[in-house]
Amino acid sequence: MQHFCGISLKPTEVIKDINLPSYWGGYIGQYWEMDKLQTIAANYWKPYMQETHISTEDATCYESNIAFQTPVKIVWQSCNELYLAIQSIRKRLKLRVSRCNYDKHKKFFLSYQKSKKK
Repeated sequence: MQHFCGISLKPTEVIKDINLPSYWGGYIGQYWEMDKLQTIAANYWKPYMQETHISTEDATCYESNIAFQTPVKIVWQSCNELYLAIQSIRKRLKLRVSRCNYDKHKKFFLSYQKSKKK
């Protein structure tokens, strides 16, 4: 993760934000022109490729820790990110923490997750 983020930490330090590479990927994705990159790469590799009408994929190029997204997880992740964003804004504006049922719903979600069959 240090290499991806372009920083160097001491042996005792760690990156506390586990979503940092994901945020950077989203930021880079906004400005990445994939169509141009694919055109350049295809033109460069075309002379070296045979049977270009066939597509093959290797399973080793996929991340193995990607979880299967269910509607409940998607809703919870969006609510969680929204809540954290609101709290961050309120903190910057030096406002009190908002009163909401976030903790109660977090417990409900965790109990739901724990009750599912493995």
